[in-house]
Order: sequence, then C-alpha cells, then structure tokens
Amino acid sequence: MLTFKLLLAISIIKKWHTLQLDINNTFLNGDHHEEVYMTLPKSLIVPSSTCVDNNLIFQLHKSIYGLRQSSRQWYKKLSDALIREGFKQSHVDYALFTGSDDTYITLLVYVNDIIIIGPNLTLLH
Repeated sequence: MLTFKLLLAISIIKKWHTLQLDINNTFLNGDHHEEVYMTLPKSLIVPSSTCVDNNLIFQLHKSIYGLRQSSRQWYKKLSDALIREGFKQSHVDYALFTGSDDTYITLLVYVNDIIIIGPNLTLLH
C-alpha cells in the first residue's frame, strides 16, 4: 500500500497520467507446472453411459478460481511477459515494474488490478 500511495503522490506532483486496469478471468490464464487434481463437483452430473462412478478425479492443466496456486501462476506469467518486454522488476517491491525506454512507465500489480503511471498518455494506452 505504501508503494501505491507513493506512486499516486509522484503522479500528482509531476502531473503524470494514471490508468487502472482490472483484468477479467485473470486466474484462468495461469499454467500449472506441477500436478494438480480435483474431484468432480457435486453439481456436475456425468451421464452413466460415459461414467461408471461419479467419484472421478481430474488433472487440471489450467488454473481455476479457488486454487492456492492460481494467483501465483498468473503473477509468474504476467511478470515474465513484462520482463521480456523490457520492464525492470523492483527488488524492494516485487509488484512494481518500471519501463526502461526513453519515456518513463510504471506498473504496479496487485492480484488482477494494475495501476499504470507515466508522463505520456499515448504510450500508456
């Protein structure tokens, strides 16, 4: 929260632009790198012709809401993509990424919300 307040103060003092993004279906974009299994939800009924027993166990290949691993996998995928694009990750606050281009851009990530701050609105978009 301290980083967020500091970035907003800098943005106001320097008269920079601030954008906020809320990413929908965030956790559905994470990939699992370990084996994760789940039982069939009680609300899902499988026809008896395709299933002998309703006590099936499924291996997940993508994240779903409610898993402890979901937010970690989403953050890993996002931070890897930002670093590939040239952003530098802060060593003090791992949720803070800064651009290394001629024009300054800052991204602050909190779960599925991203605050983008910088002097050039066109570049922010």
